[in-house]
Amino acid sequence: MKYCSHCGAQIDDQAEICIHCGCRVARTQSGGGYSAISIVGFVLAFIFPLAGLVVSIVANNSAKKAEDEGSRNFSKYGIIISAVIMILEVVIVVLYICLVIGMVAASMGMWAAAA
Repeated sequence: MKYCSHCGAQIDDQAEICIHCGCRVARTQSGGGYSAISIVGFVLAFIFPLAGLVVSIVANNSAKKAEDEGSRNFSKYGIIISAVIMILEVVIVVLYICLVIGMVAASMGMWAAAA
């Protein structure tokens, strides 16, 4: 037996609607695993963050419709990791550009001083 997440009443394992309060109850997955699309989004978050972000958002929306909290949480991790990695990449590129500009400016200053 399981319990209604809204009113706390004990209901049948196969029930989709609580007979006591009439609310839809969360479905339990028999495998207890995550959806394939949420796993793909999570893995892509590390390899290709932009693709991981898009796939994780799609997985989050589909898990929300299917009321699959496990896959929804897993896809949220993919969204967070993708966003953090993309922000770090932008910071690294900006620092690299500043370094190159500084090196070019320093070398031009050295040439101007020598002439």
